[in-house]
Amino acid sequence: MTGVRLGRAECIRTSFAGADLRRADIGDAAFIGCDMSDTDLRGSTVTLAAFGESDLTDAKVHGMTGSVVGSIVLTTQATTTELDGIRLERWFTRNGAKVSVVN
Repeated sequence: MTGVRLGRAECIRTSFAGADLRRADIGDAAFIGCDMSDTDLRGSTVTLAAFGESDLTDAKVHGMTGSVVGSIVLTTQATTTELDGIRLERWFTRNGAKVSVVN
């Protein structure tokens, strides 16, 4: 799915685990409760995409740009952590993305 254009797609509880979405134009797509673990989002762009409690554990986001709303979940063996707002924006920054989080 490299370079795909998602526009206003609505994905609810869909698995994108391990998907290659490099350089994708994600646009205003909504990902609600999706499994996006280990998804490659490097170089993708988002206009105002929603990530409502989607699991981005081990996702690659380096070079991703744009704005998002909502929250993500990160899962380890012992815990599940939900990130939103400034915590989510810092996560993107630490992982090489230039993504702002809109409340």
